Amino acid sequence: MLGTIKKDLFVYYKRECSWLDIVVGFFRISGFRAVFLYRIGNALMKREMSFVAFFITRIIRATCNMDIELSASIGVGLRIPHPLAIVIGGKSTIGDYCTLMQGVTIGGNGGKVVNGRTQPQIGSNVFLGPGAKVLGPVVIGDNAKIGANAVVINDIAAGALAVGVPAKIVEKD
Repeated sequence: MLGTIKKDLFVYYKRECSWLDIVVGFFRISGFRAVFLYRIGNALMKREMSFVAFFITRIIRATCNMDIELSASIGVGLRIPHPLAIVIGGKSTIGDYCTLMQGVTIGGNGGKVVNGRTQPQIGSNVFLGPGAKVLGPVVIGDNAKIGANAVVINDIAAGALAVGVPAKIVEKD
């Protein structure tokens, strides 16, 4: 888990991180603090210590003003520069080195099921702009960018830029 935590902090410092960097980052960077606490809570959930994990979700809410369900699957290097009003649903999947801006919601849409999934699957190196909403069992491909306040209810191809309500692809790599 230490290697994963160092990769999470690397996206903020852009260099190898020591134990001291982790401690300072925990208190200084609230986005890192939220992901750090998620990692601990997720590990506790996997070890069936859900009672303790429950308190970690409350600490994340109180100190970072965001809601991460500990059963979500989050890859390494998640960057959250402004962790205000972010919601990550419990069955969501987020790939490696993604960036979530303030006000992002990643979650279900009230029951639609596709291939047994009810919540989003987000690829690696994806950028979700401020206020973006990704709802339902959609798939966002690697290296995609979702614009500010976009509402994604359909799949987005890898390398695409999607904007609007509902989100539409305006540019592809």
